[in-house]
Amino acid sequence: MFPLILNARDFDFCWTVRRRRYWRTCRRKYFFYDYGARGGNEADAPRETRELYAAKKRMMLEEYIRRVLNLSMREIFSRPNDDEEAIPVPTLAETALRRAEMEFTGMLEGTSPVTILELTRSDADLAAVHGRMKERLVQIATALERSGWGFFRNVPFADRRYPATPLEVFIAELKCVIAPLFAVRRAVDLWLVEGAGHADDGDEIAVLGKFAAAKLWNAPPDRVRSFIFPEDGAENFLEIGSDADVSEVLRGIRCDVDGMLSRIRDDGTIRESDFPADRSACGTCVFASFCRGREGIR
Repeated sequence: MFPLILNARDFDFCWTVRRRRYWRTCRRKYFFYDYGARGGNEADAPRETRELYAAKKRMMLEEYIRRVLNLSMREIFSRPNDDEEAIPVPTLAETALRRAEMEFTGMLEGTSPVTILELTRSDADLAAVHGRMKERLVQIATALERSGWGFFRNVPFADRRYPATPLEVFIAELKCVIAPLFAVRRAVDLWLVEGAGHADDGDEIAVLGKFAAAKLWNAPPDRVRSFIFPEDGAENFLEIGSDADVSEVLRGIRCDVDGMLSRIRDDGTIRESDFPADRSACGTCVFASFCRGREGIR
């Protein structure tokens, strides 16, 4: 068994919330996700690369549910104005269930872009996983309809904005990427709305959102606000980054980036052995089984 050795020139580096989270949680997971899995969907890819690519597509059930709800809210919000009268708008629960049912079938057939981690286990109860998926989707979607999503669902079309996602933001030469679901104009303010699950990174998302809004809509930074949906849908949408220190946030991002890039060796290689695993983080890691089989890698 040999450590994976890759060439840094083959990768387009950028800062993202996910990359930062993995970097701070487990360096080996960071390496597998951002580097080791690259090209694993190609027919002639090495076995290790194919295995990492397959693992990268897996999600815990709750993470998958957040993904489906976020995509469904964006889909409904982005409907053309004239569709409202021609075709009744489905509820968030209906839209999410339709998407999830299609993807669940794809998971069983091996054609879905993602897979629920619980389905890959040898003792997986497909009917039980399917039932829990539907139950949680309806539960959280119904709560969102009554709180935050109900508000945004009724924003007039003239006040809706549709930023690209992922959205690239440049801080000097450094490319950062954020992924807002949508944006709305509220009087003189612009609101950027993120999906659930980003509260811990709220300051970074809000600051980068100000840079993005200035470029896309010429919005003054002090008129840009950022919000997220709570993960369980039980509360109203929450504002993030309202007290963020812009200079401090940018220093933190630069510090992360300096650490990440420092792992590139002088010869331009990125080596698995330079990214130690944190065994305390294995419980919910999609790469855990692959990683345990490589414990001799140093």
